[in-house]
Amino acid sequence: MKYILILIVVTMVGFMGVALTVAAQTPSTPSIDLVWEADTYVPAGYEGRALPTASTNVTVMAIAHQGSGQIVNNYDFRWEKDGKQIISASGVGANILHFKAGTPGVGHHITLALHDPSGKRIVSQSTNIIVRDPKVVFYKEESWGVDHSRAITNNLPLTQPETKLVAEPFYFLNTAITNRGLGYDWRLNGASVEANTENPRHFSLLLPDPLPEAAQATLELRLVNLSETLQKASHSILATYGQN
Repeated sequence: MKYILILIVVTMVGFMGVALTVAAQTPSTPSIDLVWEADTYVPAGYEGRALPTASTNVTVMAIAHQGSGQIVNNYDFRWEKDGKQIISASGVGANILHFKAGTPGVGHHITLALHDPSGKRIVSQSTNIIVRDPKVVFYKEESWGVDHSRAITNNLPLTQPETKLVAEPFYFLNTAITNRGLGYDWRLNGASVEANTENPRHFSLLLPDPLPEAAQATLELRLVNLSETLQKASHSILATYGQN
């Protein structure tokens, strides 16, 4: 008895009699998004990122995903910081890196590479994270709240008997903010003035009574983190009245 091998080809016939070929799906090379933030302060509602300053902690998260958007964590995640592999943070599914920032102006180069079970490098992604200086930004305090969309940079024309200001300490450690660990030194024309003990970020500029024809004063705030004295900032503005 003879056996005859018959090859059967199965196709799917769609509308209008068009033959559709069914191809096997192969996994695509994943993509990596690196997102990061520092444990520093920015005002509520601020649209920018919390930037790292000296000795602050930075967290980098890697989101590895297929083209379909499906998250994948079954690769070997290998982290590098400034060209050196961080073995303690690497491993299968290890998609988070923590590190302490250096001095202001330093740029930390972070790289994440995905490897398959055989050790083959599949894909990598890098980012540069620049260490900044803290800064102080002045805003007007209105009756309805603080307008964070309009920072007072240099000059402040006074148009009413009392002008209320709020100083925001950008990029200072969160712990210094929550634990009242910042030292506020308000100065008017170079001389220290008493701060609001309950709300040291707030300051009121009062015009003299009777009103003069013209007046001006330099207002400055010097801020320092009392537990990290290298973390400090200052800002000054010129407040004017009756001047064109």
